[in-house]
Amino acid sequence: MNFACNHAIQALRIHASQVCKLSLLLFASASWAQSLPTEGTSTIQNVTVYPGVAVIERVAKVPAGTRQLVLSCLSTAFDMSALRVDTSHGVMLGAISAVDMPRSEVPACANSSLDEKITTQEQRIAALRAEEASYDLVLNYLKNLGSNVTPRKTKQGMTTMMAHMQRSGLDASLQQLRVARERETLERDLKPLLSQRERQQSQEQVRQLSLQVTAEQVSELRLVYPVQTATWAPAYRATLDTTQASLQMERLAQVSQNSGEDWRGVSLRLSTGAPRSAPQGPLPRAWTISTRPLLLEGRVMLLAPTAAPAAAVSYRQGTEPVLDFAVQVAQGEYATEFQVPGKVDVSSSHQRVAFSLEHQTWPAKIFVQTSPKLEASAWLKAQVARPDGVWPDGILHLLRDRQTIGQSTWRMGDDTQIKLPFGRDEQVRVQVNATPDQTASAGLLSTRLERRESHHYEIQNLHRTPIELEVLESRPVGTDAQISIEAGFEPAIEPQPWGHQAGIVVWRKTLPASATATFKANYLITHPKDVRISETR
Repeated sequence: MNFACNHAIQALRIHASQVCKLSLLLFASASWAQSLPTEGTSTIQNVTVYPGVAVIERVAKVPAGTRQLVLSCLSTAFDMSALRVDTSHGVMLGAISAVDMPRSEVPACANSSLDEKITTQEQRIAALRAEEASYDLVLNYLKNLGSNVTPRKTKQGMTTMMAHMQRSGLDASLQQLRVARERETLERDLKPLLSQRERQQSQEQVRQLSLQVTAEQVSELRLVYPVQTATWAPAYRATLDTTQASLQMERLAQVSQNSGEDWRGVSLRLSTGAPRSAPQGPLPRAWTISTRPLLLEGRVMLLAPTAAPAAAVSYRQGTEPVLDFAVQVAQGEYATEFQVPGKVDVSSSHQRVAFSLEHQTWPAKIFVQTSPKLEASAWLKAQVARPDGVWPDGILHLLRDRQTIGQSTWRMGDDTQIKLPFGRDEQVRVQVNATPDQTASAGLLSTRLERRESHHYEIQNLHRTPIELEVLESRPVGTDAQISIEAGFEPAIEPQPWGHQAGIVVWRKTLPASATATFKANYLITHPKDVRISETR
């Protein structure tokens, strides 16, 4: 009895020891599993593009129990010191490390937009080859059918069958030729794509982030970082309606990026802010006045040069499915932002994606401008009030009554009124009447020379409606007290210089339909005989 009890107790001790060892093993396995890196997935959700830089907002999912999260396939175009990681509730963030490696060494990063394009191309080529093979079967069947024709058929039946076989063979041969040419075109287009992928795989690198985290439940991280290889360029399309005296201005944008990561299905925001410009303006330096350098033994003792002011950092910049582009515009105190609706794809390449951002219609003052002394022609202009908000410089496409005129540069400057050109006005005739200059002495005993010069213009309105006319004239301006200039104008000119430019005067007149107006400018220029003068026009 005692022997049996002892044996049972010993067996229970052995079983308890094995259970303890198994529990320790399971606990160690669980701890080891928790310490293993977790391969996370992340997607770009929001992108804000400025001129010359883009701010990327990427969201990563964090499984419960994660201690080390690894994110691959990130761009190497951002500075790690500019990376910001925002955590959700229940997640603690530790150290962050990064390593850059060739894309070819990371299988998870091989599926780029270029790879998808190559795969699609290869699938189309394979389908065309299968279609070619099917036409080969048809032609071989027709050949075998023609060689097995029995002579028992009537002559009429033979003729009908041969004609049918000929038509079928001709159709199959033509289709086979078409498919072969299409396949050859696709194969030719595939070669540069394969070469491009080979160059990318050998040169392009991706960044792998390793983040120490403590996540007790499923949560997410939000990574925000700027990339310097993305930009958007503003452009404008101005359409002048001459019958309604209105100007429709359309804001346009071209977005391009070469950051190494594709933006797929992202929420895109464009901003006129300038994060790459200097954050501070120039500061004044001390104003010192000292004597000139002393001459010692025929040499000049130079003073130590003062430090040059720090140069301000500046930056100069370098067709999609039909969507409902109801762009939301946010006018801030320092920038204008455009929220492009829906989800947008922008590949990491030299591709440019164009967006129409906004339409505005402004009342316009339409007038005709001419500078007869320079060119006997008239040009149509439109004047609008300076719009609110930030309007960066950009290419300006010009249309007049839906007809393309050309392009110019949109640059608002500091004026309260903006004048835009809209091409030559062929219905306004400009004529310059020649008047010879007259040079003589002011008097018999005078020591001064005088020269008289006259400008005489005739302008005719051939329109059926009146026009507002603006005639520009450059009048002489003396830069020395010895030079005297007298000027007379018929009719009288505007009292203020044109465009705040000294020496540029303007006549303004409403010219009725089929009417002609004359404009005269007379100048008397005198100076001492012994003083030589030079002129710049």
